[in-house]
Amino acid sequence: MYKKIVTAIDLYAEVKPVLDKAVALAKSNNADLEIIYISEPVITGYGMVAGLEHMNTELAIREELYPTIVNLEKSYQLARGTINVIFGSGPVDEIIQYVEKAGADLIVIGSHGRHGLALFLGATANGVLHRAKTDVLSVRIDQ
Repeated sequence: MYKKIVTAIDLYAEVKPVLDKAVALAKSNNADLEIIYISEPVITGYGMVAGLEHMNTELAIREELYPTIVNLEKSYQLARGTINVIFGSGPVDEIIQYVEKAGADLIVIGSHGRHGLALFLGATANGVLHRAKTDVLSVRIDQ
């Protein structure tokens, strides 16, 4: 029985199969559910954006994603703030760190049906599967 589930989603891809599975598992296990979206760090042609400009750019990204996040939370009847945006340079590292800090015992992540092992799972799903210390459920996403 799982007590805390972390689900990593891509807000620019098909999230329905992943969220359907994660929400169903959370309900059937009476588990807490946290959903994360990892955004690449804000960079320019000259490197990392620093200071106030960096904060403004992150805020703009959050504002762009906000309607999608609110709609997903309403559609799945999730508490406000269940879906979190995290800025980080490597999605696999960020997911693993988040899961460890959260004390989750299951990761739910989408995978793509392409060719070859890394492409079959997707680079992020494959990395999480091989580095996670918890159970990982890979949900197939047909694109």
